[in-house]
Amino acid sequence: MTDPRIVVLEQAVAYDGHFKVIRYRLRHRLFAGGMSRELAREVLRRGHSVGSHSTDHQRMRSMNAAQLRAQLSQSDQLFSDVFGRRTFLFRPPWGSHSPLLDQMLAERSDTLVLWNLGMADWVERPSQELAQSFLRRMDRGEAESGIRGGVVLMHDTHAWSVEALPLIVQALRQRNCQLFQQQAELYDIVDDLTPWRIADPNAWPELSARQSQLRERTSAACTYASGTAPLPAAGARAQPMAATFRQ
Repeated sequence: MTDPRIVVLEQAVAYDGHFKVIRYRLRHRLFAGGMSRELAREVLRRGHSVGSHSTDHQRMRSMNAAQLRAQLSQSDQLFSDVFGRRTFLFRPPWGSHSPLLDQMLAERSDTLVLWNLGMADWVERPSQELAQSFLRRMDRGEAESGIRGGVVLMHDTHAWSVEALPLIVQALRQRNCQLFQQQAELYDIVDDLTPWRIADPNAWPELSARQSQLRERTSAACTYASGTAPLPAAGARAQPMAATFRQ
């Protein structure tokens, strides 16, 4: 977590984000006199979930048991130092994991966090183009699976990604205007990964209450909005959206 604009944006658009932290960034920024540790604590204070992204961002698929234990234990120690407790969320760099790592995480009662909506945002491009790339990727997923939404991967270490985020949020709000008129389920951005840990995300106990609150906000916000964003695929069912950031 390096860019305070993400935290400021959270105030402006009232979304929940899920942030991944790499141990090296926190350690290096502390010695360099940077603000990463305090910014990370502020993220947690605002109610977002914070997860580990390994110790030094290496591919973990080929690591042996001793190497994996070192990655996890060192990350645990730094999280305890910074946040007062370790995290139970872990996203391996590049999504690179192995049956051995999966077993070790399960034994720790940790949750392996992967994603289904990425836009290769490490490639520099205009923020508007990146936002359109996200929408195309989301539409393609809807067309292929009939399910809207999922876990989104973005990198707040890139300025163009930070600048694209409010454009993506606005595009989802515009689509919600249309979905509201159709009395369909609305896009929701959440920081709780529970919906992806249960067999039927639509059985998530908080889903109904969140949708009711979201419909109230959408009704008020869309009374004057044109809602010109493309319609979702016919018959598609929505899932909550988790905004995921990493160092």
